[in-house]
Amino acid sequence: MFQNVPDTGIMWAMSRHGDRQRVARYVVARRRALDITQEQLAERARVDPKTVGSLESATRWPQKASREKIEQALDWDEGDLARIAEGGFPVSGPLPDDDPEGVIAAAGTSDFDTKARAVIASLPEPQRSVVEEIYLSLLDAKRQNERLFSTLLAIPQRSEDGTDDTDDDGGATTGPHAVQRGS
Repeated sequence: MFQNVPDTGIMWAMSRHGDRQRVARYVVARRRALDITQEQLAERARVDPKTVGSLESATRWPQKASREKIEQALDWDEGDLARIAEGGFPVSGPLPDDDPEGVIAAAGTSDFDTKARAVIASLPEPQRSVVEEIYLSLLDAKRQNERLFSTLLAIPQRSEDGTDDTDDDGGATTGPHAVQRGS
């Protein structure tokens, strides 16, 4: 689902100021979720604290080696920072251990959207912006999948002899979508 984003150097980073801001929000949110300071992240990643500060303030894009170390310290996959900069999301990271708001338990029910939005609204910035962006992307993907599924169901099914199972009016004559006509 996610593509590998090539490292195209400093000019790419300089031209992607808006994307660096997005990366900064994700890094700050992830660091806070891990309950560590900038200095602790720098120590874990074995990079200069100024590198973490510049990344979180969106003033500089770190060198590839530093990005890889920071990704590892955040429990992200290699390339996750570039994926975020391109509008994607981190591939990995721990899932929540519990469901205090009942959001996971409500998945697939009519209460899910209400509970999810309440949890998102209760988050502090920048986590709220990041999670809301992810949630809206997931809702959009769900709608697209539902449309695709509806389109696939409308395609006539083929019988074993290679003919489609529709009558002259285009209605299915066999299978789960068969049209029952009066005699």
